[in-house]
Amino acid sequence: MNIVQRLAYIAIIILVVSAIGFASWSAFNGEIVFNADIARDFLLYNELSQDPIMLIGPRADYKGLFHGPAWLYMNYPAYAIGQGNPVAISVYWLVLTLVFGGVNYWVGKKLFDSTTGFILSAFFIVSTLHYVNQFYNPTGAMFIAPLFLYCAYQYYKTHKLPFMLAQLFLGGMMLQFQLAAGIPILILSTIALIYLVIKHKHYKHFAGFLILLIPLSTFILFELRFGFPQFQAIVNRFNGSTDEFFYALSFSEKLADRYGRLFGPGIGFFAGKYGHFNQYMAYFLIALFALVFKDQKSKDRSLYFWGLYYFLGFYLLTFIHSGSVLLHYYLPFMFIPVLLFSSMHRIINKKLFLLIVIVILGINVLHLSDRQEENQSRTGVHFTSWTSMLDIIGIINGSVETEAIGVFVYAPDSYAYAPKYVALYTQRILDISVHINEKRKETYLIYEQAPEKEPWLNGSYWKTDLVDIDVEPIERTRTQAGYTIEKYILDRDEITKPVDPLALDWVSQR
Repeated sequence: MNIVQRLAYIAIIILVVSAIGFASWSAFNGEIVFNADIARDFLLYNELSQDPIMLIGPRADYKGLFHGPAWLYMNYPAYAIGQGNPVAISVYWLVLTLVFGGVNYWVGKKLFDSTTGFILSAFFIVSTLHYVNQFYNPTGAMFIAPLFLYCAYQYYKTHKLPFMLAQLFLGGMMLQFQLAAGIPILILSTIALIYLVIKHKHYKHFAGFLILLIPLSTFILFELRFGFPQFQAIVNRFNGSTDEFFYALSFSEKLADRYGRLFGPGIGFFAGKYGHFNQYMAYFLIALFALVFKDQKSKDRSLYFWGLYYFLGFYLLTFIHSGSVLLHYYLPFMFIPVLLFSSMHRIINKKLFLLIVIVILGINVLHLSDRQEENQSRTGVHFTSWTSMLDIIGIINGSVETEAIGVFVYAPDSYAYAPKYVALYTQRILDISVHINEKRKETYLIYEQAPEKEPWLNGSYWKTDLVDIDVEPIERTRTQAGYTIEKYILDRDEITKPVDPLALDWVSQR
């Protein structure tokens, strides 16, 4: 390695360390993006603390489908260690990013060489850090996708059963984390494996498909226990019994949508305001792939083929879906173009390649710097800021007069995941008895702010008709993030008025 290459490697390391510094600001300043998906997961972590057996995870979509619980189990240790403090999981996510950065290095090294592993790991860490303070279940599929491709390729090369078993198990786990990624992965794997088994006459390997019973066991048990509700939801979806709640795209609109992902964020190199550069990277990659496939003597052609098989195969299968392809669908596949690009130092000038890598990483670090400033500006003043949730607890703690209080929460989206978890966390950290969804002499109502264009979603109907409180609050406080906390002193008549069951729903909608 000459001096220029050494300096390039040092520059890459400096950029990665800088990215870690920018992205870790939230975790080490008591902050996390506490949006609906993340708040819902915390409610489910709380369920796990009460019952360690969970068969389904977060909802997949309106059709009645659910992801598996693997993401919840993966994060629960950090939840337990941190005693429910979301900041503990924020730190855990930072650690996970670095650990799987090491996994990406190993995969890149095994599939190509150490340089590829180094570049792939750098890209993975820097790109993943863009949203390290707001991980959700598709992130789990993204973490294990490189291992899946490694095992799939090793089975193609060696025809050894353990690699087939590992491939199918990891594919099943990707389905646990994210249905929209796992189902296409398993379809593509099944097609490829049937072809390879028949081609090489390893018919006994067909029994290897039974390993899918392990990652799919939670779904199977759930269906058996509750009368096949998800299966029925799928049937209803395709026989027209379930209405479409989103705009169904025409074929030409689907083409435009898939093209926009393939030649845009789905390539996985740039994010945010620099995302338009992905289009140019896509064209550059096509040119590089042409060089690889043109070289008849290249030992890497088969690996590029299998990478593109899963990457392009996923987008081909998305045409079954009538809507747009969203980030959490293609997130686990974004590593494939990055992996293949990371190996291109083998076919183009290495100094030029390293320069391109440094430029890409540098642009992403600039974006991370912008994200840090954005996170700082949201702290305590945005309704998805965890520190803004702590303000609610502080207001209640500063106002409470009795040893037992009642708390009800409201949000315009009806799920109210974030304020619900605030109520749960209040139970954990205050030295009083907090009764959720139960009226007490001293009762607090927590409201999330209504959208500006829908002011009628201010919770007035919820208070009077569902919670059935007709008196005026003795205190009303509004936080910087727009949450309103009302304190009531209720007499016996108000306490005994029944609460509508619709106001008591907790996380049944997941």
